Amino acid sequence: MSRLDLEVGAKLAEFANGGEVRGYGGIYYYDASGSPNTVGGKLRVEVG
Repeated sequence: MSRLDLEVGAKLAEFANGGEVRGYGGIYYYDASGSPNTVGGKLRVEVG
């Protein structure tokens, strides 16, 4: 199986106590012999 996974992110907000919110987005591609190729997207948010 071949795979490509790319992601970028940025800080979206910062809190007074030092915490922050970061957002990430990306794309992925999977290729396995005997199966169709798959391309998709993903989003995630982290609070820390």
